[in-house]
This record gives sequence, structure tokens and C-alpha cells, in this order.
Amino acid sequence: MQLGRSIPFLILFFTLHPYPLYFSPLLSGSSDLLEIDALAPVEIVAEGFREPMGVVVDASDAVFVSDQKTGEVVKIVGNEVFPVLKGLNNPVGLAFDPQGRLLIAEEASGKLLRLELNGSLTVLAQGLRQPRWIAAAEDGTIFVSIKGLKSGEENGEEDEEGQIILRVGTGDIGIFAGDFKGLQGISFHKSI
Repeated sequence: MQLGRSIPFLILFFTLHPYPLYFSPLLSGSSDLLEIDALAPVEIVAEGFREPMGVVVDASDAVFVSDQKTGEVVKIVGNEVFPVLKGLNNPVGLAFDPQGRLLIAEEASGKLLRLELNGSLTVLAQGLRQPRWIAAAEDGTIFVSIKGLKSGEENGEEDEEGQIILRVGTGDIGIFAGDFKGLQGISFHKSI
């Protein structure tokens, strides 16, 4: 008699829950590169990343990728991968400033970093909660998404108002926009 009670439950369960969510891995087949539906040809440029997050292309068409798990930023030229930075604390977002210097959001340390042309690192801002995505304007203003400032954490307080976009200009920092939920990237576009 137990079987009679469980069948209506299963019917009710699949009626209330969209079954494609449960069976889509079984129905989708292989996730092979040949099955990608794209508007243009697709090729593997580099592989072996543990958790790639940020991707940006410089003026010479070299591709830079941050790997959050390994703490590295690499440069891809053609089919070759070159290490740029190692030992970072969860690098996420990448961007280039107008001078061609690489900007890195180091999520776990709460820092916004800039890789100088001589190879040294400059801390542009610190004390940020989970900086993730970066965009740079032509005038040098940098926009970075964060979950708040770390100022109240010593007292056990945390700013939970949602993600904000911080504007980092020459010598000043201010909130540009706020109260975002689940922000996954930012980009700068010059108005026409």
C-alpha cells in the first residue's frame, strides 16, 4: 500500500516542478565543442584553467585571463600561454586603463590593483568588500563593483545593502551607483 501513496506524490512533484531541470543533463547529450551553437566558428584558445573569471584583450590582441583558484593572471598570444602575475588573492575582474596598464580586482584581499608598465603592482584602492568587475573610462576614471566598504567589519558589522559601483578617479573615490543584486559584469561605453 505504500506504493499507492508515493505515486500521487511523484505526479504532484513533477507537476509542480519543471521536470526539464532534473532531466536536462540526461537529455542534452555530450557537452562537446562540436555541439556549441554559435554565430561564428569556435575554437579552444587555451585550456587547463581551474576557475577562469576575468577576460580582457589588449591593443595588440593578446588575451589576458584571471584564474581565481590559482591566483594567476596569464597572457595568451596565439596558442601560447605566458604567466603575467602569480600569488594573487582571488583575482576576478580585469580591465585596461587608457595607458594600457592592467587593472585587477583582487576579491579576497579587497584591493584594486594596477600592473605598471615596469612590472610593479600599485594598490589603487583597498578596504573594499569583494571587488569583482572593473571598467575604465578614457579619462582614467575606473569603475569597480563591490559589495560595500570594510569599515564596519571590525565591530562585526557588514554592509548588506547590495552591490555598488565605486568610481575611482585621480585621487578620489566615490559611489557611482548602488543597490544592485547579483551584478555579473560592468563595461564602459563612451556616449556619442
